[in-house]
Amino acid sequence: VYKDQVWLAKLNGNEKPAQLIHAHGNAEHLRWSSDGYKLALVSVRDDHSFVAIYDFREQRLRYLDPSVDRDQEPVWSPDGRRVAYRDSVARASGVLAHASDGSGAEEPIGARQEGVITVRDWSPDGQRLAVTLTKFRGTQNWKDTLQVWQIGTGAKSELEIGDASDAKFSPDGRWLAYSDENSGEIYVTSFPGPGARIAVSSKGGGDPRWRGDGQELFYV
Repeated sequence: VYKDQVWLAKLNGNEKPAQLIHAHGNAEHLRWSSDGYKLALVSVRDDHSFVAIYDFREQRLRYLDPSVDRDQEPVWSPDGRRVAYRDSVARASGVLAHASDGSGAEEPIGARQEGVITVRDWSPDGQRLAVTLTKFRGTQNWKDTLQVWQIGTGAKSELEIGDASDAKFSPDGRWLAYSDENSGEIYVTSFPGPGARIAVSSKGGGDPRWRGDGQELFYV
């Protein structure tokens, strides 16, 4: 992202100049699909945000629903066919899933809840979503809870960790990395568990990402 525009440039040569793929307002929350041919992003224009997909094979930016103001954090399904994201109305929010090619209608995942839901990750088996539920208790005071929802059961929560966020499933789906907001450290716990949490960082950390083989974690 450069000057609120999204450019694509190859790292292995200079065969082509950098390609401009988004220039309509700010672009946030860029996420690659698993096959590397599509990029999900949030386009912010005039204080409104819209989820869009850029297809590199078609060289086309497609808004999933340009008439509806959505919010943040699009997350890909493992097969790349769907994108899940938050839908906010007043003080409540929910999660919607939409086909990444723009076809069909949006599908709600679970019911709306008071507070702000942020989608963090989609499990490798496609059956669960890791989300953060933020409930506000007043000015500069809020409570974050990490939850794992079962998609096929009306988003029933099967795991909850208080004061935690930034959850990411391991590539085999057997572990969950997350940020602890009290200690400021990264932890890993077995999934679905129950299991002890294992400290990863020792001097602070956030926003964990798994290496493709699941043997290493990267974090800020």
